[in-house]
Amino acid sequence: MDIKPVKNRRNRPAGQSRHLSAINQLKKQDKITVNSKHKPLSRVNRNFGNTGQKHKKFFQKKLVLISVFIALCALYLPASKFIDSSDQYQDLVGQSSSIDNIFSEASYMPQKLFLFLSESNGFSSPLVLKIYSFLFSIIVVYLFYFVCLRWLGRNSAVLTTFLFASSSWMILSSQSLNFSNIYLIFIPLAICLNYLLTQNKKTWKLFVAVLLFAVALYSPGIVWSVLGFIVLLPLFMQKMLIKYNLGKIWTLLILTAVMILPLFVSFVLYPDNFSHILAGDSQTTVEAFRQNLQVSLEALFLNGIPYSNLWLVGTPIINYLTWLLFVFGLVALFVDRRLKHRFDFLVVSLIFAMLTITFVGLPALSLIVPIVYLTAGYGIKFLLDNWYSIFPNNPVARNLGLSLIVFVVVLSAGYSIARYYIAWPKAGNLISISDSEKTI
Repeated sequence: MDIKPVKNRRNRPAGQSRHLSAINQLKKQDKITVNSKHKPLSRVNRNFGNTGQKHKKFFQKKLVLISVFIALCALYLPASKFIDSSDQYQDLVGQSSSIDNIFSEASYMPQKLFLFLSESNGFSSPLVLKIYSFLFSIIVVYLFYFVCLRWLGRNSAVLTTFLFASSSWMILSSQSLNFSNIYLIFIPLAICLNYLLTQNKKTWKLFVAVLLFAVALYSPGIVWSVLGFIVLLPLFMQKMLIKYNLGKIWTLLILTAVMILPLFVSFVLYPDNFSHILAGDSQTTVEAFRQNLQVSLEALFLNGIPYSNLWLVGTPIINYLTWLLFVFGLVALFVDRRLKHRFDFLVVSLIFAMLTITFVGLPALSLIVPIVYLTAGYGIKFLLDNWYSIFPNNPVARNLGLSLIVFVVVLSAGYSIARYYIAWPKAGNLISISDSEKTI
């Protein structure tokens, strides 16, 4: 006779303990999690706990953003008292005093139009452009951090952004009344667009592409990339027709036409603007191009920009600690074949920046600064990853390596801040005293 398994009054199969049966019943009722050690939680209580954690993380992010903004204000705003910008402001007002003057020199047309509108509405003060430069610098720092976060990871991104934001060049750009600081945003925008091309965010792709096109169109020297884009545009039209709907394509074409139209009108009214938008104020001769490249390389590696009212002459724009991290970054990008795409992108960007500097000269130095600091960020990541690979399970050694890298970054940033806020003002006083003695 066959013997069937006997079930108890709780419908528990024979051989199963009472404890396991109770756990299975509670799982079906969705009262507790898989781990039986946890206390019974209802679904409502679990959702309430998740909501509380989300609010906590949201509050922490807002607190970090506010703290970073306050730190940037403390870093950038005091720079205004060291820069005598009255004469420079009057020159910019003269270039933007009327629509005819704006069209007569098409470079930096959006910034000149902004200055013209502010002057027309009664905001006639250098403070307007200083606020514009300050807010623009914050946008550049945030965009740079966004790029570093996607390419380097959180720890290296924080250190690299801190190194970039505290550089003397960024402090100078945050308060100088110079439209050429628009070059700072071009490379981060290009890298951001390169990242978005791999994501399914079609609206953001169009927005960043239009913004990048506008920056390139009205910045001297970068318009060569626009000409290359126009040549390659038919190759991308077929893919765009497949990926985007007709409304977004028409929006992109209309925005592009609106941006090109003022430049086209300027070329028709003033044909000399074409050479100016290609090479800026520099002369279009081989000797002028050679001199632009020589002076720019000396500014990067040796003497800085030759204007004592803006810079500590005799010190390079990028300090040698950052150049050392830059070399480590190049080695890391070259050795790791998984980063070949990024290595090629940065090398092409570096060549493009050097060509633009050759045409334009010192104003285009802001193109190369983000490339150098981003590559230095790969140097930071390279050193950290190699140290962690040697000590994978030793927290003391890992923290020691991280502390050494942080010390190098803080030392480089401290040097840049001290150079701008301590050494440069004192050197300016010495220069003015020596000049007065010479006149006497």
